[in-house]
Amino acid sequence: MNHWKIWIDTGGTFTDCLATSPEGEETRLKVLSNGVLRGKVKALANEKTLLISEQWQVKVDIFDGYELCFPSFPQWGYHQITGSRLDKGEITLLNNMPHAVSEGTEFEITAREEAPVLAMRLVTQSKLSDLLPPIQLRLGFTKGTNALLEKNGADVVLLVTKGFADLPIIGTQQRPHLFQLDIPNPWLPFTRVIEVEERLSADGQVITALSEDEIHKVLDLLKGSKLTSVAISFLHAYKMTLHEEKMEKALLDAGFLHVSRSSALSSALKWLPRMHTALIDAYLKPLLMSYLKGIESTLLLGSNESTLQIMTSDGALVPLALFHPKDSLLSGPAGGIVGASTLAKRSGFNKTLTLDMGGTSTDTARFDGQYDYRYSTTLDELELQSPVLAIETVAAGGGSICFFENGRLQVGPKSAGASPGPACYGAGGPLTLSDVNILLGKMDPFCFSIPIFPDKAKEKFLQLVQEMDSFYGIKHHPIDVLKGLERIGNEKMADAIRSISTGTGLILWN
Repeated sequence: MNHWKIWIDTGGTFTDCLATSPEGEETRLKVLSNGVLRGKVKALANEKTLLISEQWQVKVDIFDGYELCFPSFPQWGYHQITGSRLDKGEITLLNNMPHAVSEGTEFEITAREEAPVLAMRLVTQSKLSDLLPPIQLRLGFTKGTNALLEKNGADVVLLVTKGFADLPIIGTQQRPHLFQLDIPNPWLPFTRVIEVEERLSADGQVITALSEDEIHKVLDLLKGSKLTSVAISFLHAYKMTLHEEKMEKALLDAGFLHVSRSSALSSALKWLPRMHTALIDAYLKPLLMSYLKGIESTLLLGSNESTLQIMTSDGALVPLALFHPKDSLLSGPAGGIVGASTLAKRSGFNKTLTLDMGGTSTDTARFDGQYDYRYSTTLDELELQSPVLAIETVAAGGGSICFFENGRLQVGPKSAGASPGPACYGAGGPLTLSDVNILLGKMDPFCFSIPIFPDKAKEKFLQLVQEMDSFYGIKHHPIDVLKGLERIGNEKMADAIRSISTGTGLILWN
């Protein structure tokens, strides 16, 4: 074996990496998902050299050309690193440091690369000036899920059969909340709709052909547009794909890089779900393809023997050429289920419940000798047609924000993420479940790959207790409040387990 094997899972807070070297040596690594390493200043050796304390799981001096900043003092900007001696705990900068830097000041270093690339550089001990060695990379991530949750995807134009521009707005007219009088407009991931003069019958016969003039008309409407992604969804296209294929080819030839064709993504009945599937794919495509192609290009610069395979929502691995962004929404959690079920079978168990607690959410699933699949998933009232492992996700992870509102303690659904992260990260973040576990003594601050500040967690927690005391006019015991927050998080996770086990009416064990 003359290549590295690397498995990476990028979550909302941390990126986990497992690597096997060509010599068979295994390495485990954890970095923040925003692609930075954090440490503390111990002292100043001189005006340009820091003595540092870090827990990076790498002691090789590979950080020449990286940049260093002090997150608590953004006004100090970034400083280029010109040398490092991690065996002596030293980092040397190009310019003099600000005079206010002192013992205990937190710092970050970054190469402004994606977290998986940073992880690969660390485990292979490659400098910025070095090419990566041959690597077989297997990658899972939640970047698409987070983009949907945060609504920061691409501006999409939707092409539909003439006469159906308002179909995505009208939808199915189903009312999930029967007695809700103020019905909000659905969230739709497109900026503009263009009707196209074409029509197929229910059995795929051409009623109105898609002419070259009509194609040129659509291209003229899009000319000069800042819209970066196009979704194509024509009536009955699953029966005959010619019209969508012609439109797709014309758009690609005209220079549009991101085109999502509904008939290529789903061949199932029901036009509206096919349209939703194409819209979700187009909404995520520019972000995810830029992310993945950047990783792949860095790999291939090192060696054309390197390969990238991506974990999809149904637990499969596919190369980038066969990957569709709509298949990435449960990429990371699916990998956890596949791994857990494999370990269970090796241990002699064919019936297993899995629980994967991450930084943003907790994922649970059931393995009953075979994987449980769903072929339709609803996201923000959009129906996605794509096979996914049946995973129950709840917003109760290590980064779930704990707060007091309307007279009650609450946990989630918002998360502190990787930046600023929980209060104990020392970057000004809010109180989270990780802070609660630190204060309860259930997590060891010295086992983290980043500096942990329990005093920062205590400060945020005492503010919450003060809010409760002020609201109720009585004193609350801090331990009772901590255990209350812990129980809320635990109950959310227990509910997820119930929903995929006893909630389905299945008996797992006789």
